[in-house]
Amino acid sequence: MTMSSTEPAPMAMQAKGTEGHKRRDAVILAFVLGSAVLGLVALAAATGWKETLVQMQKLGWPHFFALLGFSLINYGFRALRWHIFARRLGLDVSLGQSLRHFLGGFAMSVTPGRVGELVRMRWLRRETGWAFARTAPLVLVDRASDLAAMAVILGLGVGLSVNGIAGALPVTFLALITALIATRPRLLAMLADLGYRLVGRWPRLFARIRAGARSLARFSNPSMLALAGLVGAVGWFAEAYSFYLLLSWMGADIG
Repeated sequence: MTMSSTEPAPMAMQAKGTEGHKRRDAVILAFVLGSAVLGLVALAAATGWKETLVQMQKLGWPHFFALLGFSLINYGFRALRWHIFARRLGLDVSLGQSLRHFLGGFAMSVTPGRVGELVRMRWLRRETGWAFARTAPLVLVDRASDLAAMAVILGLGVGLSVNGIAGALPVTFLALITALIATRPRLLAMLADLGYRLVGRWPRLFARIRAGARSLARFSNPSMLALAGLVGAVGWFAEAYSFYLLLSWMGADIG
């Protein structure tokens, strides 16, 4: 009798906590979506409602579905790359989980510096038990791969351009160098040591950076990096080509 009288209380508290989390998540999602809508409205108001509507009227449903298709290629290929990195790191996640984590993280892209996308690390902790410090290299190598892929596309654009693009070459080299540092464990560990010596504070932070640098060794395989780079380049090229099509359909054919 005593056990049966005390068991419902923790269960009720757990159910109440779950409901509280659901309400909080719903509020956060509504805030994010509302912010995105307000941003689009402000952008349209700043550029002029009439001009915006005139340009939008040039697009039909076939155009819309074509642009949507290229965006799906971009995000789909990058989500696949995320899954490749997650499995390489040792996370026991399915392709469906990786797709959900990667695409769901974009709901927090409106945060400053897109740091809200780190919510993916929280989901991974819930589902796999891995702490943030162990999954942090996943974010680092994913961003580094984005930099490398865009640098390759930018370099290709400069090579095909007749007049060249002002400042494109320095940006390309800077992106490639940053991507190289971010995927080289020894270089990142050296930068962490140098940073601690210069600052002399936050030893735990720099220790975590060094620990993350050691985890990056899993991503140093050339064949794996080449595969991830190819997948990312295909995704970003689809996004770039959709932007070119959008400009052309709106009457700004840039070649």
